Amino acid sequence: MTLSLATVIATRHRPDVLRLALPLHLSQSRLPARILVVDSSDDPGPTAEAVAEATRGAPVPVEVMRTAAGTAFQRNRGVEAVSEDVVFLPDDDSLLHPGAVEAIMRCYEADPEGRAIGAVCGAETPAYPGEAAPATYRRKRGEGLRQATGRLRTRLEDRLVPQAAKALARALWADRPAPPAGVRVEWAPGFRLSGRRDALLAHPFEERLGRYALGEDVDFCLRLQAAGLDLVAAPEALIHHHRAPGRRDDGVALGAIDTLHSGYIPLRAYHAAKAAGRPVPDGFARTIRRWAAMRAAQLRIGARDAHGRDRARGAARGRDALGTLLAADAAALDETYLRLRGEVLGTG
Repeated sequence: MTLSLATVIATRHRPDVLRLALPLHLSQSRLPARILVVDSSDDPGPTAEAVAEATRGAPVPVEVMRTAAGTAFQRNRGVEAVSEDVVFLPDDDSLLHPGAVEAIMRCYEADPEGRAIGAVCGAETPAYPGEAAPATYRRKRGEGLRQATGRLRTRLEDRLVPQAAKALARALWADRPAPPAGVRVEWAPGFRLSGRRDALLAHPFEERLGRYALGEDVDFCLRLQAAGLDLVAAPEALIHHHRAPGRRDDGVALGAIDTLHSGYIPLRAYHAAKAAGRPVPDGFARTIRRWAAMRAAQLRIGARDAHGRDRARGAARGRDALGTLLAADAAALDETYLRLRGEVLGTG
């Protein structure tokens, strides 16, 4: 059975990277029925111009839709605006290798009725597709090394101080047979994520998480699995994340949300899994506390400048707020999160 596909790309103020990414979408061996660029730029002109230049003569319709800003908000509006069976949701700086979309769709079509697989992700690769790295929009010096060491650190953390999100996902697998295709994974970052449209509508990206969201992809993946569906990776679907240079300015906010979300996001899925009678890990609150404490310590030790010190200070605020969050029951969790978010960010 052949399933239909739409590609939805959220963007804001980044026309240059769209010029890199869109031709790679249009050169895939398996094309989507349409590409929808969801733009929240203050001035829509540069994005519209970049899309027109990069997709001139495209074999499929390419449209631009204007919305308010917010990663989760833009993705949700894009999913609502299309009607295809599957929606691919790459970042605007996701650079696809040849055959990536075909590999993703093979996983879905191994489960055409959608009884097991609710979402499929590609596989991250440090290699650029095709030619060498483009001359424009380069990352800062040392970014590649930081990514490589970050992957090693993540493997060590998984062994010693696992994230609650990963512990919960693994517990949810315990009562399910292996998926019919792909490799089961705990969660996937949004730059390489896709989902069945009906699953995306049933478990929309959480707009309460704020404009940058920071974890809306993890939240979706966990709630999907709590509902009894699998997230799988297609190892042959290679995608390079050509991250934007620079950093977000508010270090305190980034640090606070980093640790606060490490509790809020898995707790949402934990309560959903318990309500559905699915297996959940023992000592879940302890797992959340340990990871948040480790993360706050990492940022404190690694602080090298004012921005780093701000992030460490914010992470400590989020860590300290987790006790109140963990004490909230399912009915009060969202309200408690919003109150604590305002307090740790100094806006409530």
